[in-house]
Amino acid sequence: PGAQPLSLSESGAILLYLAQKYGALLPEDPREYQRAMEYLFLQVASVGPMFGQAGWFLRSAPEPVPLAIERYRSESLRLTGLLDGRLAEAPWLAGSSYSIADIMHYSWLRIADYAGVDLDKFPHVRAWVERIASRPAVQRALARLQN
Repeated sequence: PGAQPLSLSESGAILLYLAQKYGALLPEDPREYQRAMEYLFLQVASVGPMFGQAGWFLRSAPEPVPLAIERYRSESLRLTGLLDGRLAEAPWLAGSSYSIADIMHYSWLRIADYAGVDLDKFPHVRAWVERIASRPAVQRALARLQN
């Protein structure tokens, strides 16, 4: 029998698999590759869950839970500050090249207000979001979401 098809369900695992399979969106420089992994895992372990919880408690909870809102929104703000600091040092999260780390974080940071995060307070993240939004492939993908 032939090889079984590979089925993945986690976005970070899917992006890493595709980047490795097609030899794209991962830095060749070993230090920048490790930075891409660091920020990929930061999104999976922290940014995604914190932004998601902040947004849910801010917008969807059946009744307000102030302690939860404060906890998740504060953590979302802290994480955005961490990313802002990184992007003050380098144009992309891995360093000099756009990578799967940027793709993973963009999905939440393009809608940061969902989690109660005002990007006007994070100028490097705001500029980075705008750089990504101007990429033709990103524009095509987002246009498909609107249809």
